[in-house]
Amino acid sequence: MTTSELKTIKQTLSPLVEHGIISQDAMSEIATLTSAKIEGKSSKLQDYVSRSEAARQLEVSEMTVIRWGQLGKLHPIKLAGRRLIRYKLSDIESLLSNTAE
Repeated sequence: MTTSELKTIKQTLSPLVEHGIISQDAMSEIATLTSAKIEGKSSKLQDYVSRSEAARQLEVSEMTVIRWGQLGKLHPIKLAGRRLIRYKLSDIESLLSNTAE
């Protein structure tokens, strides 16, 4: 759920609160639940990084990150078509710990 969707929900429900159909407590609970969904979604997205960020963390070129994806060392995740590619931070950390040993 996006912030704009939360705003739409609040605007839609406001008249119901004003007329006493929905209590103010229920409206607060709805706002809390929807806000938690927004925060949960953003925290999940923080578990992924772009190709350039992965290359920076691994101290290699972006081309190396691409090759490692082809070799199976990293697992690229394609979002929204072919152009938006992300890498799991846990995969990067795992690769870093393996090379440090």
